[in-house]
Amino acid sequence: MGILDFLKKKKKEPKIPVENLDTGEKLSAKEAEMGKIALNQNEILSQIDTKNLPRTQRMALKLFQKLPRKKQEEIMRKAMNPQEIMRNKDKVLAQINEMVKSGQIDKNQAEMLKSQLGLK
Repeated sequence: MGILDFLKKKKKEPKIPVENLDTGEKLSAKEAEMGKIALNQNEILSQIDTKNLPRTQRMALKLFQKLPRKKQEEIMRKAMNPQEIMRNKDKVLAQINEMVKSGQIDKNQAEMLKSQLGLK
C-alpha cells in the first residue's frame, strides 16, 4: 500500500437488493439473484464501445438502455429464441466471422459462441 493509495477512489460494488423498494417486503434468494443479474446486465451495456457504431445503432442502444428491465428481458428472450437464431443463421454466422476478422473475438471464442447458439 503506497502513500497515495488513500487518494484513489474505491470501486463501489453494486448493492444486491434485499428488499423490494416499492413495497418494503424482503426478496427471495432467486429474486435477489435476478437483481444481481440485472445489475450485471447494466454493467455490460455500459461497457459497450459506441465509438465504432453507426448513429442508428447508438440511438437504438440508448433506447434499449432506457427501457424498463422487464421489457429488456422480453426483447432479449425474443432475440435469443432458437427459431429466430435458425431463421437468421446466415446473418449470425456472417456477423461472428466479421467479429473474428476485426479482432473483437478470437477463433476459440467464436467456436464457443457458435456451439452455444447451436450453429455448428
